[in-house]
Amino acid sequence: MGLCYIPAMHHRYGVGVIIASALLGLLGALGSAPTSPALFVEIRDLDGSPAIYVHGRPVAPLMFFGQPSIDLARYLDQVQLARNANIHLYSLQVPMPWPRPGESPDYSDGDPFLDALRTVDPLALVFLRFDVGPPYWWLGQHPDDRMLFEDGTTEGWSPASTAWEEEMLVRVREFVRHYESDYGDIILGYHPCGQTTGEWFYFGSWEGRLSDFSPAMNRGFRNWVEEKYGSVSSLQNAWRESSITFDSVSVPAAEEQRRTEIGFFRDPRQERKVIDYFEYKQAAMERPLERIARAVKEETSSRKLVGFFYGYLFEMHGLPMGPQGSGHLALSRLLVCPDVDIVCAPISYSDRGPGGAGCFMSAVDSVGGAGKLWF
Repeated sequence: MGLCYIPAMHHRYGVGVIIASALLGLLGALGSAPTSPALFVEIRDLDGSPAIYVHGRPVAPLMFFGQPSIDLARYLDQVQLARNANIHLYSLQVPMPWPRPGESPDYSDGDPFLDALRTVDPLALVFLRFDVGPPYWWLGQHPDDRMLFEDGTTEGWSPASTAWEEEMLVRVREFVRHYESDYGDIILGYHPCGQTTGEWFYFGSWEGRLSDFSPAMNRGFRNWVEEKYGSVSSLQNAWRESSITFDSVSVPAAEEQRRTEIGFFRDPRQERKVIDYFEYKQAAMERPLERIARAVKEETSSRKLVGFFYGYLFEMHGLPMGPQGSGHLALSRLLVCPDVDIVCAPISYSDRGPGGAGCFMSAVDSVGGAGKLWF
């Protein structure tokens, strides 16, 4: 099932409606979303396509998206329009608290939005979007876990950071427990976001800056290489480096990453090290998503949906370093994760205006074929 987004403003900050283009003809047969204190939501097959089911009943996959943090009054006006059009599914972004040690999470920046939404639309069901990146104070305490670029600058965090990943999972579990406890009757599912614009591709990707040379990425790459090859002799043969050991493995230098031996392609006999690095770079981005999904499923007893922005296979060709630098090339792995229900993206930024093609960014039929819903 293909889903597209009809924007009223820029897709990350405006308001709009997410619609299921392949199922518009079925809307008359699908009901509005029921709610209950023990909400149970799942993805099931409907006439050959994945569909949202609430309490065993298919729900029209029409979802309104807006940002109440920008203008709450305007947002609620739009909610009224959605409600009056019998649209009761909402994509809503709230912050995930990340308190300092000894402090308690503060949800006062997000709860009022759900309270206001529920007041305006008592039938509301929310696909709750939140960013899982660490706060600035945490980054200051973990300099080795910041994403490091070839020019020595840093931005955000490295997805290979185990320190970020472990503490992030604690915060995600706290977040889900809170919203299940206080708003579980209206939470449809959870939409964790991270990295560039929350869409899980590497910081700096569109700027042509090479990353990630951080100690965290080097450690992660070293461990991945050891797991892949198993023995030093196998590594030395694959990389054609007689002196390489697992302890000396490091992220390839910038000039190695930019150089290719056969035009657009890399020679696996001569450039296996760089090929391995870019393969690991995808795994480093995708692996935390699986762990986040598992945490959400455990905290909700698998009664809620989990989705991610990911798999922009057809859009990332525009990156200066090509799709290899995106982190989005592990889609096949994400699609076999049993804890992931939804994969989503905006429509393509190429030819997306009125009368344009409005192409999908990903292999949407592969997503549906894996039993996942495409938004």
